[in-house]
Amino acid sequence: MKNSNSTTYTPATINSIKFRIPLYQRPYAWEVLQIEQLLKDLFTQFNNDNTQKYFVGILNVGRTENNEFFDLIDGQQRITTLYLIGKVLSKYFDKWNEFLSHRLDLYGRKEDQGYLEKLDISLNPNPKMVEAIGVIEKFIELNVTEKALLAKYVYENAAFFISEVPAHYSLIEKNLQFVRMNNRGKQLESHDVLKIKLASEITDAIKRTEFLTTWNTISQLGCGNASSNISEEKSLQDILEDNSIFKEPEKDTEIFYQSIVTFPEFLLIALARFFKRENLSIVVSHQKDKKDDAYRKDRLLEEFGFGEKKIEFKWTEENTLKFIKTLHTQFNSFDKYIIKRDKEEKYKFSGDKEKFIGSFLAELQVFQSFLYVTREPYQNNWLIDTFDFLEETINLEKIETLYFLNFLKKLDNDRCKTRNSASFSYLNIDRYWFWRLDYYLWENRNAYFTGRSLEIANKYVFRVNRSVEHVAPQTPKSKSNININKALIDSFGNLAMISSGQNSSLQNEAFEQKWAHVMSFINGSISGSIESLKMLKMYEFENWNDENLKIHNDIMINVLIDSFPDIYLELKDNLKTQLFKNEN
Repeated sequence: MKNSNSTTYTPATINSIKFRIPLYQRPYAWEVLQIEQLLKDLFTQFNNDNTQKYFVGILNVGRTENNEFFDLIDGQQRITTLYLIGKVLSKYFDKWNEFLSHRLDLYGRKEDQGYLEKLDISLNPNPKMVEAIGVIEKFIELNVTEKALLAKYVYENAAFFISEVPAHYSLIEKNLQFVRMNNRGKQLESHDVLKIKLASEITDAIKRTEFLTTWNTISQLGCGNASSNISEEKSLQDILEDNSIFKEPEKDTEIFYQSIVTFPEFLLIALARFFKRENLSIVVSHQKDKKDDAYRKDRLLEEFGFGEKKIEFKWTEENTLKFIKTLHTQFNSFDKYIIKRDKEEKYKFSGDKEKFIGSFLAELQVFQSFLYVTREPYQNNWLIDTFDFLEETINLEKIETLYFLNFLKKLDNDRCKTRNSASFSYLNIDRYWFWRLDYYLWENRNAYFTGRSLEIANKYVFRVNRSVEHVAPQTPKSKSNININKALIDSFGNLAMISSGQNSSLQNEAFEQKWAHVMSFINGSISGSIESLKMLKMYEFENWNDENLKIHNDIMINVLIDSFPDIYLELKDNLKTQLFKNEN
């Protein structure tokens, strides 16, 4: 077999490659739902576009003693299921028999081997295999009219990668080589495809193994539910011997935090930083796809140059190893110095607090959460610059919290120069300004809140799902004594940001009803959370009229303006002009 890491196989193209399932592997064990899901996915792809391959998974193999077979280290459930599907489909497309002939050697399991060849139930085979054949036959009979065409499609397009470990690897090393590369019975994730494409550029077997091991660890732990055990100094042998890294979490294990970015987003951030380091003017897109307003699954492959998008760059062994080093270092920064979401959807640092020096840890934590919620869809550009900052200015041991906070504030302030501050009216205002206002109200909460309101402000948490709503509604649906000048209804002073749930329950209610609801929460008679600190300040007024609206507006405008240092004088003047003109 040639360099198998770079090759996509299908039943039609696999030729003479054969697999042995060693005794240390568990018997075939897929459940009905897993088999049905794979069948549904294949059938859906066949109906949607029968010219495109469907990626079943990755087969991790090692050479046997006589090179007649390849031992299946991981992937036997997938390939056995595909084999059983082929047994059923061979009735409708006889080329399947070329794939089925002596393809699998179930070493030491002669009953199962006999059943694979003859489907003879009297041989007393593994009942899961018998059940699988029944599930496949039933699905084909009930759902498929063009059985021959589907059989041909699966034969030619059910694709999988074959990854071969170095020949000298022991059984322990083979078992630790890869860690659950894809979910059973589901379409192969684009980042798994990307991993194999990049790994195929590495000719040195040990370096390729180190690349894959590092990638797998980051994909599971860097943006998941546990802290990393890897470090810059760990060798491949250290990683292979550290079994704790590769243990699958127990089902009842409590999830302590989740990442604020997905693994594909994390990879795109690393790619943008890598291109910048290589002095390449290649733009990495983090946007939604404009065609269907959805994040395309192949976007990741396209941005790396493995799709329709053409980039002036070629992946080689040298720059692939540079990229994985960038990714690894980025992960270490992320793990130590970037907030995560806990099980209550609060934001906090999950690592050792001793990595921070100084008394501004809470401010740093809340400011990062503010940056996170204000990001545009699929854009975490603040992380690109932040990872560069962390790598360039510290040795990833400790960082001074005020220094880090001031960097993030400057980063945010500089980006305000390109934000839309041309209009603060209801239909045009950028929600960013409400979140920014909330942060600086929180940071100076002792000056703006007292008593119970201060207690609430202390516990304020930024949330992503927020909409802008009028306090005094445009068209109240219940009787109200409030009479706001129509010119002020859409102004900044009469607007607040609340959750979509509260928006739907209180939308167009009169100010009196909204005020009573908020007061009930403040007094503790109903449960819930405050939606914004600006709103908390608004409901300090028992009466909402033109005068109080303007008082509130002026205070909030000054908080926003004062949040910028004097070096942003032009931006401050522009904000002042735009905000105050709506009140005149």
